Amino acid sequence: ANLAASEACVRTASRSMEVYGTAGYLTGTSVERHYRDAKATELLQGTSEMQKLTNARRLLEASA
Repeated sequence: ANLAASEACVRTASRSMEVYGTAGYLTGTSVERHYRDAKATELLQGTSEMQKLTNARRLLEASA
């Protein structure tokens, strides 16, 4: 659940940055803050790649 939520958050924030264009990159705007927070959340929860590896390992162990 954490993996899906963090990826969805980053994807949504990234799309918002694209919609706002250069204005989205200005420091102090809500779009920039949401993108920065989304990336921080993704990093604090562990990188997506590490979460994918952990989930894959658990699935393989469960099926064995």
